Amino acid sequence: MRVEKIFLGAEAGYSNTSGDNNSFLGNLSGYSNTTGGYNSYVGRLAGFTNSIGDSCVFIGNAAGYWETGSDKLYIENSDAGSASALIYGDFNANILQFNANIGINGTPNAFYSLQVNYDADDIWALVVYGDTWCSSGIWGGSDLKLKKNIQNYSNALSKVNKLRGVSFEWRYEDFSSKGFREGVQIGMIAQEVEEVLPELVKEGPDGLKSINYSSISAVLVEAIKEQQKMIEELQERIAALEEENE
Repeated sequence: MRVEKIFLGAEAGYSNTSGDNNSFLGNLSGYSNTTGGYNSYVGRLAGFTNSIGDSCVFIGNAAGYWETGSDKLYIENSDAGSASALIYGDFNANILQFNANIGINGTPNAFYSLQVNYDADDIWALVVYGDTWCSSGIWGGSDLKLKKNIQNYSNALSKVNKLRGVSFEWRYEDFSSKGFREGVQIGMIAQEVEEVLPELVKEGPDGLKSINYSSISAVLVEAIKEQQKMIEELQERIAALEEENE
């Protein structure tokens, strides 16, 4: 025997006419469905309004209550729409939306939209392949209360003089999964930086090395200060020589 629809609950699938391959579990779930097919609704009033939508997945009390389209996902315990349901998705557009604070490897924090915790076995807490964009800057933890064994950084200028800035192009055709862009780029070579500033270079699980570019700014600040001190000393010597000549 071939079963093309399963309705379980008072008035589940009540209006169904020709909609096949549907599973409606819960009182009044899929109530208005007439011709829509391949839907899975779990929860009281789930998908209540949708009459012709296909291939939807609604999970939770009144999940997707007002949705009328196809290829949608709702995980929610109310009749909230796509903008406020806990999880909303569009299978056709490959969109997944979380209307909640999210924690990865840790408990979500009410003050952060996304909190990614570093696990002891991780090399990187977060990896992004491709360009990233931020509307208001990237901030790094730097409060005095977080640090110990603080010392002035010395010999910065000599180390900066050993670094090399280069222009280059990514081998994007050989590393297509990395999201590299075509065209000329500017940066440094990790192996070269490692010889001068090993603490700013890290090797990933793929054997490829990366540079902590943001921390290089501290080295540059001290290098500029050292250079400025040299300039001031030279100015004093020149002033002294000029005074002698006069």
